Parts: sequence; structure tokens; C-alpha cells
Amino acid sequence: VERLLVFLTSSDERRFGQWEYQSWWDFISAERMSAEYRKCLGVGVTTQLVASKPTVASTRTIGHMGEAIIMNLMGRGNDGEFDRVLKAPTNEAWIRPWVRMLRDLGVRFKVGHKVVKLGMRGDRIAWARTRNVKGRTRRVEADWFVCAMPVERARRLWSPDLLDVDPDLGAMDRLAVDWMTGIQFY
Repeated sequence: VERLLVFLTSSDERRFGQWEYQSWWDFISAERMSAEYRKCLGVGVTTQLVASKPTVASTRTIGHMGEAIIMNLMGRGNDGEFDRVLKAPTNEAWIRPWVRMLRDLGVRFKVGHKVVKLGMRGDRIAWARTRNVKGRTRRVEADWFVCAMPVERARRLWSPDLLDVDPDLGAMDRLAVDWMTGIQFY
């Protein structure tokens, strides 16, 4: 409770300046506590609720999650039950409606095509080179590009020209990548 109160009373500056860079494990002093404490408040809170590792997850991330849970349980700032699941398979309840909405907005999907290069014109991405499953390449020009792919794939597309325009994209090289899994039964 004391650790949660410390987080809840922390300013945004402290949350970003300090808690973003401290692991949840260190914040709750898990190493000095009992095995049951580590199991419940270290591993349980992070692994079971957000599929994260307590020694890696930032205090800011886990603290925000805890704050949201508490506020939800108090009926403050929530829009439904605390723990919700989709009422249908993911594709049916979420993915297909999202794809339909994007298509209605004019988005065109090219399944089976891989982006292998992005080309610049001035300070904008002007085209993408794609490769289909048969190995044929094609240059695609568009007004807008959305790079919705895993970080380890996306960062290989950042050319020196693109990084000159947006050097912050280079920070993606410092992101840690790890996999998580889940299952839902209906």
C-alpha cells in the first residue's frame, strides 16, 4: 500500500523522470521481501495482468495500470467493468470491424506483400518498394504510409535519408523486443 501511495502521489515529472527508469521489481523492493510478496506483488501483478516481466517493466507502466484498476473499482473514470474480454473471437469482434472501417476510409490492403524499402522525396516518404510471395517487386506511391509492423522489422527500413528527416526513429534500435502469448476460450 505504501508503494502504491508513493506512486499515486507522484507528479507527472517524477513519473516520467524517475519511475519510467526504475523497474517495478526494484520499486517494490521485491528482492528484500518474502517469497509470497514477490509472487503476488512482483510476478503476479506484472505477469498475470499485463504479461510483463517485473524486473523489466517500468514502475510508471505498472503504477498506471494499478491506478487505473483502483479508479475503476471505485467507479471513477471508467467506462465498464474492470476486467473485460471480447464477446466473440478476436477477428469477429475487433479485427474485421476495424479493417472494414479502414477500407471505408479508403485504405487498401495488400496481403502477401512485404515492404523492403521506403523512398524519400524531400522530407516525406514518397514510395515503398514491396515484394510479393512470388518475389516480384513493385513501387507503390501514396500520400500517406502507416508502418504497422513489428519494431524489429520496421527499424530495418529506416534509411539514412529517413533518419535525417526524423532522427528520433533511430531510438527504435534501443527498444527491447520480447514475445508474449495469451489464449481465450469461448
